[in-house]
Amino acid sequence: MDGRRRRRRRDLRVDIPPLRRPEHGGFQTEVGFADLAIGVLGLLCFRFRDGFLLAAVIAVSTAYLGDAYGHLHQEAIHDNHDPDNTGLLLWSDFIAPLVAIGLYAAWQRSRRVLDAPLR
Repeated sequence: MDGRRRRRRRDLRVDIPPLRRPEHGGFQTEVGFADLAIGVLGLLCFRFRDGFLLAAVIAVSTAYLGDAYGHLHQEAIHDNHDPDNTGLLLWSDFIAPLVAIGLYAAWQRSRRVLDAPLR
């Protein structure tokens, strides 16, 4: 009797395929390491100030403005109007470099004012 019950229970089971994470190529990994490099540059600016900070601002601006170009290219050529392509992410690709350049310019201006001789 127990054997029949066990068989029935096994017959009622539904085979559910295991969850799989989406396949992705090396592109996501490369973008992740590029973002990591920008973060490391930002942290190293605390240690190496003067010329290094300018290099970090240039790197951030180049990377983000390049990303913005890619989003606009996808929109124009491939008609990709996905919110992840042309929404807030696109705006942040323009805003982040402008903020970085603005903060660097303000820092340079404040250094000139502080270094100026008193009259």
